[in-house]
Amino acid sequence: MVNVAETDRVEEEVFDFVRKAEEASLAAGRRFTKSIGDFLPVEVPVVGELMKGIFDFTEEILKTQREFAQKILEETQHTVGSASPKVHEGRSQGPHKAQSKTA
Repeated sequence: MVNVAETDRVEEEVFDFVRKAEEASLAAGRRFTKSIGDFLPVEVPVVGELMKGIFDFTEEILKTQREFAQKILEETQHTVGSASPKVHEGRSQGPHKAQSKTA
């Protein structure tokens, strides 16, 4: 049986971690922008390049977070599966892969 309180606590910890990572990223972006602003004139091409760099950086952060979340999911499935094979059966592959078995 799933412990809802424990699940809620874990979700809140993950969301808290993501919020802190986002805040740290924004703070680093602000410091970077401020430091280059002292040396470079703020012109539209420079701002455009900076914006591209920020979005590229954000994409990398999201990619890393997705990989981390996938690892958590895999480990959770492994742990649940080894604790209770009946719960793991048919669910470990997700809905898309489970459908392909019957097709």
